[in-house]
Amino acid sequence: MIDYHHDYYKGLAKIYFLRIVDTIIRLGRLQQEQGIILDFGCGYQYLKRRLNKSNVLGYDIIPELSDVRDYKHLKPAVIVCNNVLEHFPLSDIEKLLRQFKKMNPSMLLITATPTENFLSRIGMLLTGEREAHTDHKSKLKDITALLSRHCTLVRRRRLYTLSEIAVWRFRP
Repeated sequence: MIDYHHDYYKGLAKIYFLRIVDTIIRLGRLQQEQGIILDFGCGYQYLKRRLNKSNVLGYDIIPELSDVRDYKHLKPAVIVCNNVLEHFPLSDIEKLLRQFKKMNPSMLLITATPTENFLSRIGMLLTGEREAHTDHKSKLKDITALLSRHCTLVRRRRLYTLSEIAVWRFRP
């Protein structure tokens, strides 16, 4: 099991993860965003470091990694969930989506989710990350179906067939 208290991205895995972050920034047009960007499940705050902007706030279940103790009082223009939603059961993702919409119904939601396909399994072997997906509780197709019920897809991109990065807007 991965110890999320430590920065576990190294070597090829880190290069790949930073490519995901850069794709999120480009696809979400985050360089131009002036409102609050909430990095939900921020981990070691790679998004904040890459953007180098003061309007990025990180929230993580590990308190020492967070900028804010309680994200629910924020009114973000954008929420980023980078390799986060797959760690929740679908019922909890549904609750999160309702909570996010309540915070700001007009915000953008950016998700990055692993495809967990054959190539990703080979990649895990090559990088020595054999346990990378053992703590996942939901699959991409189920997460996408759930998001589609609550949101409209704005744009989407696959990265090396290993991850899907998508920009969503909540339905009225």
